[in-house]
Amino acid sequence: MSELFKKKELAIVFGVTGNMTFALANVLMGIKKYISSNLKYDVFIYYKDVSDKEKQILNSIIPVNFIEYNFPLIEISKHSVNRYSLLAYSRYECFDYLDEYKKVLWLDIDVLIQKNLNTLILSDDIYMALWQSSVRTGFNFTKPVEGFDMEVEYYNTGIILFSEKIPDYKIIKDWCYKQTEKLGQTLVCAEQGIINLLLQEFKIKVTNLDEKYNCHPEKQYIKDATIVHPYAEEKFWNYYYNFEEWNNNYKTWIKLGGIPYKGKRANFLDKALIKFIKKYMPEAPDFKRHTGKFIKYIYNYNFKRVN
Repeated sequence: MSELFKKKELAIVFGVTGNMTFALANVLMGIKKYISSNLKYDVFIYYKDVSDKEKQILNSIIPVNFIEYNFPLIEISKHSVNRYSLLAYSRYECFDYLDEYKKVLWLDIDVLIQKNLNTLILSDDIYMALWQSSVRTGFNFTKPVEGFDMEVEYYNTGIILFSEKIPDYKIIKDWCYKQTEKLGQTLVCAEQGIINLLLQEFKIKVTNLDEKYNCHPEKQYIKDATIVHPYAEEKFWNYYYNFEEWNNNYKTWIKLGGIPYKGKRANFLDKALIKFIKKYMPEAPDFKRHTGKFIKYIYNYNFKRVN
């Protein structure tokens, strides 16, 4: 590489819609607090329908760069679109930043950073780092994808660290969009299925992130987690996850003049049903994401169990 051009250390990338700026604000506050000041980074926000006022407030937390995101495809699973914003697919844009940055960190906006991130960011010998779940890759599609292993445990894409060491990174973004167009009607978890397929297609060396970097709020070691991530539909703002730091960040956002959360909040019955299912039917599919599978599970649970 020419001495005249030296790659920067880190780009941090997000995707957000105008009704979720309060959640992004919380993560920006976490970055400001939990990345050491001597580590240089640039923040890029892919957005849709974010007002100039909201941009100004977000930019007052830490300096950021805004890029309007226009999803280039039309045909895609209605189920996936209803549950996930199209901004989820802006993850694919992360590969382009490897031309200018040594590493790129993608963070979902439904996370809470509660410890220093430098250990993760400065880790050596990383090609692509994600946390691996215990669920099969096939979970991400309505039917198996020919040519790929659907039985291997999939990687959650809420937190991803990309490295310039990824082979063929210059062509991966286009591959992702083409596969999304090809498989769009079968996607259950938006881009997550495509990301897992690319790991196989390009034979990428994956670093398994410790769960402390992608820790669900109900895990018993949550206080020791670096990043808390309620990766189901129950969030800090609509359920009962009562984290003081997230609450304080939200209050700060409101004081800055930001738009508050305006969506549905879980009531007593919602909470009771979720608790009941998790306690007595822990293997049941998610009843909101996989309604058909959940009904089938209930039928088998009640009528086909072997006593």
